[in-house]
Amino acid sequence: EVFWSPASCPNTTIASGTGWVNVSIPIPARFLLGSNETVLSAPGSAGSSVIGISSVASITVVALYPNGATQYLSGDPRTVYSMPQGLTLIKFGNVTLVQVNANASPGIYRANVSFAQFAGIKQVLNITVVNVRSISVSAFPYPPYYRSSISPITTLSLIASTGVRQKALLVTTAVLTNGALRDISHLPALRFQNSTSFDNPNALDITNNVLSVTGTYLSGLVFLSVSLPTLQSTSLVIAISSTPVLVTAIALEPFPSNNLFTGLKGAVYQVVVNITLSDNTTYERLALADQTLPNLITFSANPSSAIAIDPTTGIATLVGNYLYPATVRATAVQTGPIVSGTLSVLCNLQPGVGDIDLGDTLGVPISAQKVGSAFNVSVRVNSGTDVLNSVGYDIMFDPAVLTAVAVTQGQDWPSAGIFFYSVNDASNIVSIGGSPVNGTLVLGSMLHLATVTLLPIGASASSDITGVVRVLSKPGSVDVPPNIAPLPANFTAGAVQVAILAPSLRRRSVPIVTPPPLQRSLARRQTCSSCSVCSPTRETGDVDGNCVFEVMDVLFLQLFYLTTVTTGIQPQLPSERAQYLDADLDGVVDPNDVAFMLRVYFRLLRFVAGFTITPVNSSHCRLAVNVTLVGPGDRPADSNTTVLLLHLTHPSPSFQQLLAVSNFTVGGLVTPYDQGLIGGLVQTGYLGGGVFGFEAYTDANLTNIGVSPVQVTFDSLGVTSPLRVAPMYAQTTLQYGAFGTTLEVLRNNVTLRSLSGFSPLRTTSNSLASTQCLLQSAKLVFDAPYYSTSVPENATVGTPVLQVRAVSQKPGVTVAYYGTYLRPFGINATTGLITLQQPLDYGAKTQHNLTVFASYYRWLSNISTLVIVDVINVIKLPP
Repeated sequence: EVFWSPASCPNTTIASGTGWVNVSIPIPARFLLGSNETVLSAPGSAGSSVIGISSVASITVVALYPNGATQYLSGDPRTVYSMPQGLTLIKFGNVTLVQVNANASPGIYRANVSFAQFAGIKQVLNITVVNVRSISVSAFPYPPYYRSSISPITTLSLIASTGVRQKALLVTTAVLTNGALRDISHLPALRFQNSTSFDNPNALDITNNVLSVTGTYLSGLVFLSVSLPTLQSTSLVIAISSTPVLVTAIALEPFPSNNLFTGLKGAVYQVVVNITLSDNTTYERLALADQTLPNLITFSANPSSAIAIDPTTGIATLVGNYLYPATVRATAVQTGPIVSGTLSVLCNLQPGVGDIDLGDTLGVPISAQKVGSAFNVSVRVNSGTDVLNSVGYDIMFDPAVLTAVAVTQGQDWPSAGIFFYSVNDASNIVSIGGSPVNGTLVLGSMLHLATVTLLPIGASASSDITGVVRVLSKPGSVDVPPNIAPLPANFTAGAVQVAILAPSLRRRSVPIVTPPPLQRSLARRQTCSSCSVCSPTRETGDVDGNCVFEVMDVLFLQLFYLTTVTTGIQPQLPSERAQYLDADLDGVVDPNDVAFMLRVYFRLLRFVAGFTITPVNSSHCRLAVNVTLVGPGDRPADSNTTVLLLHLTHPSPSFQQLLAVSNFTVGGLVTPYDQGLIGGLVQTGYLGGGVFGFEAYTDANLTNIGVSPVQVTFDSLGVTSPLRVAPMYAQTTLQYGAFGTTLEVLRNNVTLRSLSGFSPLRTTSNSLASTQCLLQSAKLVFDAPYYSTSVPENATVGTPVLQVRAVSQKPGVTVAYYGTYLRPFGINATTGLITLQQPLDYGAKTQHNLTVFASYYRWLSNISTLVIVDVINVIKLPP
């Protein structure tokens, strides 16, 4: 039927009429027929309706079209149902029901469905009608545990020395006429009948399908059956034994956070155990504080100075720090074999308000150290909700074992604040104190005040490091600043121990800076056959596409090269994987890349994961080069085992002299034994996080200065080898001829050579001499005295947190933003936008105090500000 729309004349119909249109109805590709019940109940004394099976079901008919469209035809008047004898069709509007008739017998009924609009198409819906053939009752262990439902039991015994008897979960099962089984234990009409071979039938109790038997010395048989109004089961025989089953195995459930027991002194934790008995039944995640199984397990812990435990309930109490994993033991109380289970627990106190903490917050406070290898100890304070006005404290140690070599400000201490320390007044005391600048808010539960570098000078199985808080005040009266806590007070969380091991055969002569622990485990590594997106990130060197770097990547690279050579066609890879093919960065993919990647896999070399050069120009007066080195799994290279040299080259005859008179503020020139070197070698400084670099004021106002990394790595004894030395040059048109030279690197003679000549890996151009650009200046200020915000605990990585901004009165100034110890946050060096880089944990830290710096290319008008980020508790943990 067609109607013509009105034309342009308002309120006037130009014409109307009726026409016929041929409509083609699409044919469905297939049909789906089903019902909301898998089986229906047949009538009769054994009718399955007794066990809750309905005799009515709704029918669903769905047409599926080739274009993916669906159409429900159940209630369509054009859908025709042909019901077999025994079933009746009932329609309520668009709802179509099928009902079992009173004369129906168990079996499978076929209902035919046809469609008036689809001539010749018929569908069949099978409807199963059942009765109950029989019912039976079985017993299973109670409380239930994994796979206990497939382990029926026929005996209830006493449990070890508890005097408590095992219990059974009674499960009633109906067998249908089609052979299917159905659990009907929940039916309220079920009735249990029992009899016993002993004289005390009142010892039996069945509540909520759980059978329990009282009486320690009771033994005999229990005969159980179950009935419904029209059905009766056969008897189940359960033996009641007075002989106890014994404990054969004990496993302790791990503590949270990788078995880390942390918190304030006195924090408690319920130890949970898994028990296996001699009849192979199990008690899982058993907490004995409720005394449901008294005298089953006795608990102990060692050492008592770190952890105490109630021997009966298993409630552990955190007492102190410990330099090794403490041991929690659970032992069965029984006459028979001695059975016990143990768990290693790391004890690490957190500071209460007014207390100072020493060492790491994860794992043991201070791991074992070696004589001659310096290590860092972080100093943190809990100021609670009060802002720090001033602080002063002493750290003490055994001078026969340790000596202090350095003290540096902590990441939470304002760079502009007053900070002082003394390491020479006494041989066993480091005194540290200071005050933030006015208007700077310094507060929090884990404020990083300072880092103390200690050098072991004598071996000791356990050496104490302790301290005393002398001053810890909040703003108040100038004459009498109020203390945050009663003082003086000994460190509580900061009372730690360290084991000092004897030195190795060969050791380094320079202090070693311990890198931060690598937060990486197999559980967090996403692997797949070919990942386009990796979680959390694709590891450097992942060329085979499974997100992680492993030996298969070496094989993949080798096959990639052989395929290219033999076929003349280079396989195409996604850019995120192709970037790692040229492992040595020389500009070509060849067997050298396979060898380089293999040496990285065996930790003989490192990947170059970042390479930045900042030349001398009108906005930056120092030539700066930073190179990021990482090992397998993107583990940052450290200065213990890695030295990075940078080979600087230029054709100008004056380049070597200009380099020699340059002023290095980070890193420095290396003098080789001989004169066979082209250009000059610079040893970089370690900047943390796998970053090595140098900065220098230089008057080398030249273009195309070559910069090529030279890696030198060492084993645990401080020894290198030719396989651990890797000059990295480009394989383009060779710019320089062959050379060879030898130099000393950390007491090792290292030879560098290029037999066929080389080109630099990178080039840079200085547009000014440092003496020229040092005449410029630009004062920077932040647009707020400090910044604060809050972030939900469940915020995703990459979430913007806060924007900081520094401005200058001088137009055209380029500002660089950076910070130290910003984790779990990061800052965009150009925009000043702070974003979330790692997941937050409210339970671990409720507030983060970040120090952000702004500078005119990191050396002019360097300023800082405080950013306070409060974590909003979103994930509510159960008590």
